[in-house]
Amino acid sequence: MKRILITGARGFIGRNLYDFLSSRQKLFVPGHEEKYRRLSVRECARIQTFPDDFIFKYNDVADGYKMIGNAVPVNFAKHIAQKIMTDLFLTRKSEVI
Repeated sequence: MKRILITGARGFIGRNLYDFLSSRQKLFVPGHEEKYRRLSVRECARIQTFPDDFIFKYNDVADGYKMIGNAVPVNFAKHIAQKIMTDLFLTRKSEVI
């Protein structure tokens, strides 16, 4: 295992990588390649905290992955919206006083 340092906006981020791979290469444990599979669109949606009854409309599976990948996670958006509402309420309340 090689340890590399990647510079980011806030300094160094340490990452463990077996090797430097191009974006098209895959790294599997030799002899166990059949154990790997791609996550389904629904599994990706669950990771992004979409409810199971949420319906995604797309014609191509790649579009489904792109749609989910570009989405803001539902619970994250909820917490941001709640914070904005709280801050707006406190700002208006302090202006009245």
